[in-house]
Amino acid sequence: MPVLLHVEVLGPGVVTSPPERVCQASAPIVVEHCDRHVRPDGSVLVDRTTALASGEGAPNREAQHFRADGSVVSVTTSFGATPQDPTASGQDAPPLDSAEITALTTDPQLPLSR
Repeated sequence: MPVLLHVEVLGPGVVTSPPERVCQASAPIVVEHCDRHVRPDGSVLVDRTTALASGEGAPNREAQHFRADGSVVSVTTSFGATPQDPTASGQDAPPLDSAEITALTTDPQLPLSR
């Protein structure tokens, strides 16, 4: 089963929504789980699992790290479709767990610039 992984590093001011809004659902997306953590450096990590309200497709795990410098690292992972499972609906959980996506999203080696 293919694993999809999308990583974005966004500069200060690009993301205008505060971390508190990440946990809000918007149709056709249902938020199955959402946790917001203030980290020791004052940055905020939001980890959530989403799915389509229709129940089709595999769930997504998303993490956004609102860094102290104003940049945001966003990581999304899910299973991809295959000819045998064209909607990837045979998967109950995303491929990365909370600890794995947190480690990737908060990795200091993912800076905006070098």
